[in-house]
Amino acid sequence: MNIRKKFTILISKSLIVSVILFSTTFAHSHQDTIIAYVNEEIITSFELKNRIQLLESLNNIKINANQKIDIIQSMIDEKLLSQIGRRNNISISEKHVDQYINDIVSDRGLNSLDELAKKFKITKQSLFNYIKSQLLLKKLIEHQIESETSVSKQEVADNLKSISKSFNKSSKINPATELKLCEIILYKDRASHENLEKTLTRIYSSLNEGESYENLVKQFSQGKTSLNNGFIGWVKMADLSNSIGDSFGNAFNVGAISKPIETNDSIIILKISDIKKLSAVQKQLSENEVRNILYNQKLNLNLKNFIKNLRKSSYIKVAQ
Repeated sequence: MNIRKKFTILISKSLIVSVILFSTTFAHSHQDTIIAYVNEEIITSFELKNRIQLLESLNNIKINANQKIDIIQSMIDEKLLSQIGRRNNISISEKHVDQYINDIVSDRGLNSLDELAKKFKITKQSLFNYIKSQLLLKKLIEHQIESETSVSKQEVADNLKSISKSFNKSSKINPATELKLCEIILYKDRASHENLEKTLTRIYSSLNEGESYENLVKQFSQGKTSLNNGFIGWVKMADLSNSIGDSFGNAFNVGAISKPIETNDSIIILKISDIKKLSAVQKQLSENEVRNILYNQKLNLNLKNFIKNLRKSSYIKVAQ
């Protein structure tokens, strides 16, 4: 099936009813309750309990009653995207999941999944299912959004001069100049908004008090890059999005720390660890450089709209 096509649930009303009745019976037989209906599927209190336990164990946090609402909404989005994935034969292999889990085990200085499960008091199956779900959703989003995102030659032509002027005005260095970027990344699904705010405050307070960025990476960053002082790579000025430029106040200096950069699933604090000043001569950006800038901007917008429209076109009911 062409993934560009609109996705329609080709299932009869009677079959939907039978699926829901069967699911309800199954839930009751396990002394469980239904907390949400997502098209022909359900989310149960047992699933929610497992998810909360998993997030609390892996991230050393305590999730309160108010935070459960955000977790339920996240699980609803996962169900919706998983349904699209199944209908379009998009899947994640067990080998891929195992590789990712091995990275998690390694990140925590452990030797095996058994050791991880025992330390954090979680079941191996719940962790496997969660990681598989996240990888599937990531893959689906990349395929769907990328297929719906394009930049025309006319858009490039219309924005060529203005974007080049913006970069040259905001930076005293050539767009080809490369920045060595490091990151502290905090994932939204691992803590409540309140706890994220507290963590961000603590990080910036520590930086103001003289704590090294590298130490804070080790303490707080939740990404794989934390094993290498948060190092992302060398990035050309021309490839930076406007949001990243704004986060540095368009002042690109060695040691500069960005303001928090919010993405759909995370909050990032960047540091410029080094700069390769290839030239001090300003120049107009190439068409390809401008196309990349416009593409990244549209990709972020399309992702937000995709999730919003998916919810509107689906049957979703959260039990009271």
